[in-house]
Amino acid sequence: MERPETIVIQMIWNQMTIFFSVIGNTFVIYATLCHKAIQMDKMSIWIIINVCVVDIANSCLVLLPSLIAQYKGNWMFGKSFCYIHFTYRYSFMVANIVLLNFLSLNKLLRCLYPLRNLSSSRRQRLTVTLIAAALSAIPMCWSQYLWAQGLLFVPERSHDGQLHQSDLGSNQICFAYLYSAD
Repeated sequence: MERPETIVIQMIWNQMTIFFSVIGNTFVIYATLCHKAIQMDKMSIWIIINVCVVDIANSCLVLLPSLIAQYKGNWMFGKSFCYIHFTYRYSFMVANIVLLNFLSLNKLLRCLYPLRNLSSSRRQRLTVTLIAAALSAIPMCWSQYLWAQGLLFVPERSHDGQLHQSDLGSNQICFAYLYSAD
């Protein structure tokens, strides 16, 4: 059982994370698109913008509902969004990992071949985005399989038969909702 101070600290931290994630990533997108002082190749800018969009989506679709559920003590977004919430959590993580690997690979190629023209076409940039989207779809398919098989963890009810917020982490409130709805 978590102490009330711990829950308050987690909620403050989550609020700060969401705020700085949205504001910071919006600023990065604005800076890379509108200011010519940032001199990078088009592929790097494209990948950085994709990472920022995924981070903003993660803040709005995963962190914000988790924060609200933790604050309210129950999941109030319904069963469908609970499934989406669980799926997006891992899909956004995979998308970020793939995009950061592409960015590293792009920088490696620029270091290995500094005198070659490594300009990227629109097709290559779209291919990077589609590969990241395809690989991030794997957790979506996997979570659908887990839901269908009933293999996901759902917290147990406490001794009085109720699901209490103090018994649950912020990530488990959604699962508790599904458990109580069945």
